[in-house]
Amino acid sequence: MKKIDVSEWIERSLKHLDSAKATYEKGLYDDSVFHSHQSIEIILKASWLYFLRKMPPTGRRGHMLHALYSNALRKHVRLNKRHVEFLIELTPHYLNSRYPELLWKATSSYAKSVLKKAEEVVKCFLEKLS
Repeated sequence: MKKIDVSEWIERSLKHLDSAKATYEKGLYDDSVFHSHQSIEIILKASWLYFLRKMPPTGRRGHMLHALYSNALRKHVRLNKRHVEFLIELTPHYLNSRYPELLWKATSSYAKSVLKKAEEVVKCFLEKLS
C-alpha cells in the first residue's frame, strides 16, 4: 500500500478537537474528554495509514491509544514520556459514551488538562503528517 491522502482523517481529528473545546466551554466536561480522546485516536489511525501503510487495529484495541501508538509508529513520531503516559491515562475514557453504567464525570480542571495535552499530542502528529 502506498502512502495515501489522510487529509480527511486529519480534518476529522481536528473537528473532534474543536468539539472538545466547545463542550468544555459549555461545561460538558465528560464530553470534552471523550472528544479529546477521539481526536487523538483518529490522528493515530491516520498515522498508521500514512506511515505504516496499513489499516489500524479495529475493535477494542482500536480505541486503545497506547496500543495505537505502537513501536512501529514511534519510529515516525516521537512523543515524550509525559504524552505516552497521557495516552495510557486517557484510553479508558472512550467507554463513557458507549456504556452509561461506567460513566465517569470529569471535573473542569481534569477536562482542561486533557484538552491541553490532546492539543499537544495532535500537534506532534500534524507536524509529521504535513
